[in-house]
Amino acid sequence: MRTLSLVLAVLSLLLLLPALLPLVGWLNWLVLPLALLAAGLGVLAGEERASREKGGVGGYSPPVCKPGIHGPPTSAGG
Repeated sequence: MRTLSLVLAVLSLLLLLPALLPLVGWLNWLVLPLALLAAGLGVLAGEERASREKGGVGGYSPPVCKPGIHGPPTSAGG
């Protein structure tokens, strides 16, 4: 589904460029729904992937801080 979303997004971008020219503005009526469909599929694909992975809400997993990952603590006074 991510691939389909990407293909639709690229297609809508390619159709958008000529739609910026005068007398071809009617093409925007095709580009806008196509871009919204691509964005919707992208969101659904992201939620699908997030539900398969462990962790957070809505695909967000907070970073894990491990003690000592940057070396031993040093004193500020020196």
